Amino acid sequence: MESWIPADAPGRMLRGPLEVAGLMVDVCAEGARTFWSYWGPLGEPAIAVIDSVAGMQRGYLDWLGTLSGQWSGVSSE
Repeated sequence: MESWIPADAPGRMLRGPLEVAGLMVDVCAEGARTFWSYWGPLGEPAIAVIDSVAGMQRGYLDWLGTLSGQWSGVSSE
């Protein structure tokens, strides 16, 4: 049975698992920063921790990307 979905569609939609993981780190960190910013000065320590942890996660994803070569995602060629 012939599929109506192009063979390269998953590659175009999902540029690589590490890129998606990086996007998830950014989105979750931004949401947590927004929540804690509503607490004013009481939330500043939590925001500092969020930035630190997000930076460590991005560094880990970069390291994984250098090992696997997937960080740049699937080429669109």
